[in-house]
Amino acid sequence: MNKINLIFGFFLLAHSNNVLSQVILNNYELDSITITSPKYEFNSKEFQKIKKRELEHAPIKNIDNVLFSKLNVSIQKSQSGSGSPNVRGMEASRLQLIFNGISLNNCITRSGHSQNLKYIDYFNINDVYTSSSNSVGFGSGIMNSAIYMNSAPIRKSDSLNSSFFQEFSSALNSSKMNLSSVYRFGKFDAFTSISINDYGLIKAGKNRAHGYDDWGDLPHMFENERQRYTQNHSVYLTQRISKNISDFSIANIDLYSSNFSRLNRIDKLNDLKEGVPKFEKWYYGPQNYFLSKLSLLNYKSYILSDKFEITAAYQKLNESRHKKKYADSFQSNRYEDLDVVDSKMDFKKNFTKSTLNYGISNRVEILNSKANLTDSNCNAFYNSTRYPDGGSYVVDNNIYAQIQYKINDFFSLTLGGGLNDYLISSEFNDTSIINLGYKKLELNNLSIIKNFSLNYAKSNLVINFKLFDGFRNPNVDDMTKIFSKDDKNVVVPNNNLSPEKVSNYEIATTYITNKFELSFNSYLSLINNAISREFSQINNQDSILYDGEIMRVQMNKNIDNITIYGFEIFTKSLFANNYTMDNKVIFTAGLKSNNDPLAHIAPIQIKNNFKKKIGNSYIALSHTYYGKKDNEDFDLSGIDNLDEATIDGIPSVNFFDVSYFNQINKNIIINFSIENIFDIHHKFFSSAIVSNGRNYVISLQKKF
Repeated sequence: MNKINLIFGFFLLAHSNNVLSQVILNNYELDSITITSPKYEFNSKEFQKIKKRELEHAPIKNIDNVLFSKLNVSIQKSQSGSGSPNVRGMEASRLQLIFNGISLNNCITRSGHSQNLKYIDYFNINDVYTSSSNSVGFGSGIMNSAIYMNSAPIRKSDSLNSSFFQEFSSALNSSKMNLSSVYRFGKFDAFTSISINDYGLIKAGKNRAHGYDDWGDLPHMFENERQRYTQNHSVYLTQRISKNISDFSIANIDLYSSNFSRLNRIDKLNDLKEGVPKFEKWYYGPQNYFLSKLSLLNYKSYILSDKFEITAAYQKLNESRHKKKYADSFQSNRYEDLDVVDSKMDFKKNFTKSTLNYGISNRVEILNSKANLTDSNCNAFYNSTRYPDGGSYVVDNNIYAQIQYKINDFFSLTLGGGLNDYLISSEFNDTSIINLGYKKLELNNLSIIKNFSLNYAKSNLVINFKLFDGFRNPNVDDMTKIFSKDDKNVVVPNNNLSPEKVSNYEIATTYITNKFELSFNSYLSLINNAISREFSQINNQDSILYDGEIMRVQMNKNIDNITIYGFEIFTKSLFANNYTMDNKVIFTAGLKSNNDPLAHIAPIQIKNNFKKKIGNSYIALSHTYYGKKDNEDFDLSGIDNLDEATIDGIPSVNFFDVSYFNQINKNIIINFSIENIFDIHHKFFSSAIVSNGRNYVISLQKKF
């Protein structure tokens, strides 16, 4: 027991100061979901989900890969090992990522592509799903969908139960390791985990079935048929503790730490100027992320609740951007230091024919931004910051209530409403680069949100109609950022932004038998006051000097009304002799008010998975069709990365994968798979990196 306590103390210390993870990084150097929180209790037929077993059996242990193959999610790739998810045309700041009830979105989550998904260790996820059912509960940020990731409750154990996992991948030149343990010390149950991911240079496919001989093949970006600059390393540390305070209450302490080596920005390293590479360096990081959460879950009935959860959480994020042009003598460095504090109370009360969920939450975010220029001797000089150098803070308060009422044996009704109060404040100390005419930016918004759904369930048929609001408050990134994506245009602050608001309409139909399931979802989202970039002026000038270049001035403004619509078809079939098949068709379309194409609209996707179970093993064959996206269907603001496409856009592609899973005994599991069997060359929509070619993946899990 002393050894166990020593292990626990060691990991706890590592979480608090990131010592262990930093040492490791330096050595690399360069069927229904069980949801405990009152807020998350939805009808399981309202959303698509990935269960624990599917996560364990996945051919390659990447959450973005699994989301893409299993759910209604498209993934943009900017780096190896992680991606930016897109659901129903919503991405980055318009798509909430929620881990164990805590939003990963923050005041500097940008509108382009966001890699925040990488902060969560794959081996800490018990289930993951997309849902549009809780816009009132989370306030700002859920426009039409969110991605929810949840950890499993800690398994009670009087002894040490451990698991070791190792994975190798050929085309990604990657390795993954996880070591986790469940144990008891005193009256506490604990879970400890460490994961180490190492990604190398990506080997691209050789079969250019698309017919474009030079697409994605810049000579300075490839070395021995592998794409350069895609290597990165990450370390994840987890310590979770649970204690039964009484027969009806549980206290939990969760500590998560993720640390990343430098992540090269591939799209900028792809840039050429007069036929030669423009940038010598352009990278993020190293990045450090820390999340701590304290929660109390109570199941005892009181006058006002039958279940409640009180949560306090703290997030710490350090990120940075570094770039150096070949023609420059100085490297530009910009640093962000963000602290986020969440406090929330969620309650559930059951009545004879109804259930009431209600709660209140508060979030405070504090941002500090720094910058410098460094020469070859590491001497530091002045540089403008990305966000206000005097600091920024955000206060976000939300209150909600939602009632589910059973009308009769077939119909049920859900009504909900919420009130959100939002304050943002930023100070500009230095106005030498850009004189905005003000030194302090403040914005205060009060928003009301409501939802309505009618559910019909009889025998094998479930029909759900939803009408719900969504909104997104402008964040620090929207309002105060000074940056250039293409060295032609520079975005400057705007102190006159309002929340984006959306009205959503959805019909979901599900038909289920013992051997067949069919779901058809259709939706329409109407966004008002959408924030978009527009050419503008500052101090009566339409161009300014920024980062050594004369650039056109742009501002984020509430200038757009947006229409997004689409449908999703899901089928699952069980045949004789343990054959199963599931199929998905995902279609999304989006237009601005002037009928111009909307950014973030992925092409049609068709996903087919076939599985044959043989005892404790199975073999699976997967097919993915990713549709064509023509040039004229790209948004021209730059977000869609048209310059990464062919002269005709993004061609369609078919991928085939095969995998073999074998549970040799209760303690040993092996998995072997071949991704992209036909070695197809491709770049997904909006992605900077080339997709991997034929990829051999082998993994071993040992429990002891």
